[in-house]
Parts: sequence; C-alpha cells; structure tokens
Amino acid sequence: MAVYGGRLLHFVYRRKATHSFASRHEEQTAVSARIPGPVKFLVGIFVSWLLFYYVLLAGLVSVRGLLGPVPWLLAALLWLAVMLEGVADEQKLAFKNQHPHTLCTTGLYRYLRHPNFAADAVFHLAALVLGWWVSETWMERLAVSIAPGYMAQLMIAKCLGGDADLR
Repeated sequence: MAVYGGRLLHFVYRRKATHSFASRHEEQTAVSARIPGPVKFLVGIFVSWLLFYYVLLAGLVSVRGLLGPVPWLLAALLWLAVMLEGVADEQKLAFKNQHPHTLCTTGLYRYLRHPNFAADAVFHLAALVLGWWVSETWMERLAVSIAPGYMAQLMIAKCLGGDADLR
C-alpha cells in the first residue's frame, strides 16, 4: 500500500511540474477555489477514513500473514498492478510532453484506452480479495471491503466512462 501511495504521489508531483499539464492544473485550481471550506473538510474526512480501512487491511495481512499460494498470488498481482500503472503514467507523461493536445495512443495506450485506471482497478480488486482471504469474521470482511470496493468501482467507472475529463 505504501509503494502504491508513494508512486502515485511522486507521479502527481512530476506531472504538476510539466508544461503540458499547466492549463489543466489552472482549471483544477479554479474549481477547487469554488468548493466551500466545509465540503473540502468533509472530503478530507472521507479520504482519511478510506486510508484507515486500507491500514486495517494491511494490519490484518501483517497479523495473519500470507499463508498459502492465494495470498502470495494476490500480493504479486498488487505489485504487478502498481508497476503497470506506473508504466502507463510514465508513457502518457512522456507523450503529453511532446504532444500536449493529442490523445495518447502509443505504448500501453495502444491496447487499452485507460491502462492506468485499469491497473488501478486491478490493484483495488486484488486488495479487496486479499482482505476477504485474511478476514475471519463478517465484520472484518465488511471493514476491509469499504476502501478497495469503493476505489475499484470508481476506477472501473473511469475506465468505462466518457473521456472528456481524462485528456
């Protein structure tokens, strides 16, 4: 989970510094400025709770361990998803630096319209299954399903949704 977060933070920082993202960043800053403070506060609480459920999942995995082949396969799938998302993000970043107003159709984007979101969905689905695998009670299963379930459905919706906001 920490590798996923660290990779994403590093990518967002690098993307923000690129010339090709400058206009998009200005749009996002303007939209953010119009969001009322209480709404931003509630979003912060929501994101914090999602992170709490991921910490709970990581805690269960560390306490119960990765016993048997299924948890190890799921852990490998988590790593693979992080790596694929990183490759897709880097390919798009490099493409957009050279062609800022053109749709990226090279590399992984030649085969999938949104490989970064698809890899992200795989990551969260693997985390969901891993959480179920290491859980022993229905309350634990419910708790470890909240964050990865929400994030997986969000990424799948992005993969299947319109492209206007993803350029």
